[in-house]
Amino acid sequence: MKDWLPFRDTFLFEMLAVEAFPLDKSCFKCHDFHNSIYRCSNCFHPGVLCLKCCLETHAWHPFHRIKKWTGHYFAPTTLRELGYILHLGHGGAPCPTLSDQGAESKGESTTVLTVVDIGHIHSHKASWCKCSDAPPKVVQLLKSHLFPGSIHSPRTGFTFRVMEYYHMDSNECNTPAQSFYTKLKRLTNRYHPHSVPVSSV
Repeated sequence: MKDWLPFRDTFLFEMLAVEAFPLDKSCFKCHDFHNSIYRCSNCFHPGVLCLKCCLETHAWHPFHRIKKWTGHYFAPTTLRELGYILHLGHGGAPCPTLSDQGAESKGESTTVLTVVDIGHIHSHKASWCKCSDAPPKVVQLLKSHLFPGSIHSPRTGFTFRVMEYYHMDSNECNTPAQSFYTKLKRLTNRYHPHSVPVSSV
């Protein structure tokens, strides 16, 4: 502690500085200055992204938490609000059957899926594979490392890693499932945890 005390002002300044809009206002991926107002709380790089790069970057990280610059501060937003679609099947790409039929653009192939992950509960617009040989929805979820909350009509999925984390938490800390889920709801929305959905309806 004695070694740290002379540096406390530096620590405080730097911890607050990362909450401000960066001096480099361009998208750190494409270097565009327009609409570069998004930041990811989970990505290592603290820079800002334009909408296009934010969606492209998080196609492989759909459970990251996104913030949007309001002009005064970074406010929480979601990939769903930015137009992101979680594609199930075809390695994360849109189902070609839906593209051929035009259903994707009409929104006929999507449903809302609640995904429970470590530290956050997400609500995603999910697009299911509709090929003639498409596996059942529960299998599509399992292939995406999501454990379905229901066999017949899954509207909730649990990431494999949150299940592994809870297994360890339960064994080491004796955490009941209800307390663990309540903690996740509070981590998702600290001030209004009751507004966090238990499942998609």
